[in-house]
Amino acid sequence: MKTNKTQAVCDWVLEKIHWQIYLPGQRIPSVRALAEKLSVSTFTVAQAYDRLTAHGHLTAVRGSGYYVNKNSGNNHNKRYRHSEHHADHRTNPNTPPLASLNDNTLETGWLLGHLFNDYPDSHSPGSGQLPTAWVTQDFLQTAIRRTTACLNDFTYRYNHVQGYQPLRETFSRQLDDLGIRAKPEHMVTTSGVSGAIELLLNYFVRAGDAVIVDDPGWFWIIGCLQQKGIRVFGVTRNHDGPDIEQLEKLLIHEKPKLYITNSVLHNPTSFNIHPAVAYQVLNLMREHDVYLLEDDIYGHLSVGSPALRYAALDQFDRVFYAGGPSKIIGGNWRVGLLCCPESHIEGVMRQKLLSNMATPELTERGVYQLWTDSYYRKHVASVQNKLLKAHEQLRPKLNAIGIAYPEHAQAGLMLWIDTGKKDTVTMALDAHKAGWLIAPGHLFSPRKNTSTHMRLNVAMCSDDFLVWLDSYNAT
Repeated sequence: MKTNKTQAVCDWVLEKIHWQIYLPGQRIPSVRALAEKLSVSTFTVAQAYDRLTAHGHLTAVRGSGYYVNKNSGNNHNKRYRHSEHHADHRTNPNTPPLASLNDNTLETGWLLGHLFNDYPDSHSPGSGQLPTAWVTQDFLQTAIRRTTACLNDFTYRYNHVQGYQPLRETFSRQLDDLGIRAKPEHMVTTSGVSGAIELLLNYFVRAGDAVIVDDPGWFWIIGCLQQKGIRVFGVTRNHDGPDIEQLEKLLIHEKPKLYITNSVLHNPTSFNIHPAVAYQVLNLMREHDVYLLEDDIYGHLSVGSPALRYAALDQFDRVFYAGGPSKIIGGNWRVGLLCCPESHIEGVMRQKLLSNMATPELTERGVYQLWTDSYYRKHVASVQNKLLKAHEQLRPKLNAIGIAYPEHAQAGLMLWIDTGKKDTVTMALDAHKAGWLIAPGHLFSPRKNTSTHMRLNVAMCSDDFLVWLDSYNAT
């Protein structure tokens, strides 16, 4: 059953309450303000507010507005449901509530929860996505129309366990341009690059095993590994790659199964790997019988001549390679591709088959349409140019507020900035109260030490945020 507009507004408000964007006792937007924000009538919003008030989620205060019921904070999982309208609600009603900011806690789950909710782009300098305005709607809609035009050809059967073959063939050609010879028959599709990482971990690693990550490195990987009971060790990530001396010591003493890293536009630093360091890393992998998982999710954003990848040097002896389109066309396109050494492809396929059987062919066909559209290369070039301009504009602005622009950063989506003397966990909590989402440095390290660093999205770093940051550092 189709969700009507009033119900959609109810869902929107409930989601904000569930994720504690609207806290108990907090005044929510006025009827007129929310109607303007959601592009619906004031009558629709008024109906939704009345319905939520009747069900105990809101309290109406005459002459003041609507407030989140003070008991709502204790009842996040008692979701208002309206017949079948909630059957496909994107928020799982069984998901435990996020830690309250009043508890002075800020962990990976908190940041993930808020990253996946509706902070506006203008207030999300901690985000890992492109601004919505940078992705052309017509381009995506054309791909969707082409895909749905042939639904009857595939929608009633399972996708192949390795994924949609034309997509894998297209990805193989893309990698060939990067100097990587990846055969379509040695690939499997996954639900995003995070799904590729999860698949490989389930196939390759068990609780108690050791895995090395970059420090700093992507916080989701750290949280994922720790949740599985895997011993996580960080190797310092320098501007040219991992600290080789540290890496060798970890390989000797901890005997890890896997090293997970980015070679191009490393998250969160936007550093690239230097060829000399890459050779040393691969030699160590072979010497100590360790595999490397190369996460190239930000590779589409790399400007200029193809940057060096581990997979180009190794050609799938010791390297698994994961890529996908979500950072260039939008996070909801949950398609990833995992390229494997020939000796492991059957094991990975079996693991995928026993984990979730298959990935949705509908989305994979959609990505195939996007990748083969003549506009795709223009879109990539446009995004790359916008990132270059964003870096050029941000450099003097950071310097003006006393924050050094990282010397070796490439023109990727991220910067790893040192804010000075402030602990960025405390800063993140204060920023949230002021309406900003930032990504504090301690989340990007398995050691979880106090950090003055934070990850900054150059495309979502507004002048208003820099004013707030400058004012905050001055206190």
